[in-house]
Amino acid sequence: MIKKRVLLILFHSMLFFPAVLSQNNGYMGKRFLFNVDASFSPAYFNPNFYGKSGYLHFNYILSPNIEIIAFKKGTAGLTGHYFNSFYEYKEVVKTSYNPYIPYFFYDQKEYIKQHPFRCYGFGIFYKQYFSRARAPLGTFLKLELDFLFHQYFTDSIKNYALNPGFKIEFGKDYLFWDRLRISYGTSIGLTFNGYKGIVDKQESQRDASANRVLGIYWIGFRIGVGVLAF
Repeated sequence: MIKKRVLLILFHSMLFFPAVLSQNNGYMGKRFLFNVDASFSPAYFNPNFYGKSGYLHFNYILSPNIEIIAFKKGTAGLTGHYFNSFYEYKEVVKTSYNPYIPYFFYDQKEYIKQHPFRCYGFGIFYKQYFSRARAPLGTFLKLELDFLFHQYFTDSIKNYALNPGFKIEFGKDYLFWDRLRISYGTSIGLTFNGYKGIVDKQESQRDASANRVLGIYWIGFRIGVGVLAF
């Protein structure tokens, strides 16, 4: 009799343990979220995706992502990134005054030019929820590591360069009908490259492109919508 009771207890434990585990590590038995985020940053001094700059113009980054509820107060995820913009670079033109002695004496002129480019990337992130919040809703701190591949051009030939970045975000998530999530946040980040063009325009289009990635990435005002799927 004792052995039968033990077997029955073990059997029922095996049936109910996965459900209990799911409830503890998820929300309403669900763990996975699919989100689409859009992050905006000011384009005060540099061109945005329209080639315009000023107080009424903005950059953008689109970031679809997958998020999993890993702990009661923590989520982790994988995200993709895309944006397009313009970078400005300095072109130096030298004109010789003596056709028989090239470059013996020349006049030098500098022109600031714009070139469109695109940037693709991916990243990983972790979100820690605060106070009474529970994943996936409430106030959170988000840490993200990104790998951004941006275009630049040499003699009209398209090239790509890697510019990794890291950012910190504070934000808040809202969950409606236990399924639809609305999110917003503010982030500050830095990229590993792109600092050469902060003071002056660069003759290197690669440096100019990396500088624009930094200028778009360093601050962001994000809004997002997602679904708690399963």
